This record gives sequence, structure tokens and C-alpha cells, in this order.
Amino acid sequence: MKIQGIRAIAKAKGVNSARRSKGEIIRAVQEAEGNFPSFGTARDGYCHREDCAWREDCLPPGGGHFLVTGLPGGERGPLPP
Repeated sequence: MKIQGIRAIAKAKGVNSARRSKGEIIRAVQEAEGNFPSFGTARDGYCHREDCAWREDCLPPGGGHFLVTGLPGGERGPLPP
């Protein structure tokens, strides 16, 4: 999403976006929505938040992996199609 769209969402949520980076704005929006501010914090391109509205912008191209739960050693797997 382009920064203009992100700023519009921030404004609608009452978040001040002035002099903030894209990541800072999105994390502030996540907090305003009552979510954990996790944008851009996924390690190794893996994220367990499949329902996140910012997922496409957050993970690198070709990312989209998540931690598979219930497997020994916390194995990782691709998102289902």
C-alpha cells in the first residue's frame, strides 16, 4: 500500500502520521485498533499472524510463511494456498 493510503487510514483511526516512517505509522494504527504493534518485526520472514491486514506490506516478496503449531521443534511451513 502506498504511504498516502496508510496516512488516510491513520487519520481515520486518529493516529498522527506526521514525521513518521511507514512502519511507525502502521504500528501506531495497529495499537489504535487494539492489536499488538508487530509490523516489520517478523524474524526470518516468518509471521504467525495470518489475519493481519498489513501482512502483504510487512513480509518480503516470496515470504508469507508462518510458524506451524504442534510440530516438534517449532517447524515452519508455507502458508496454505
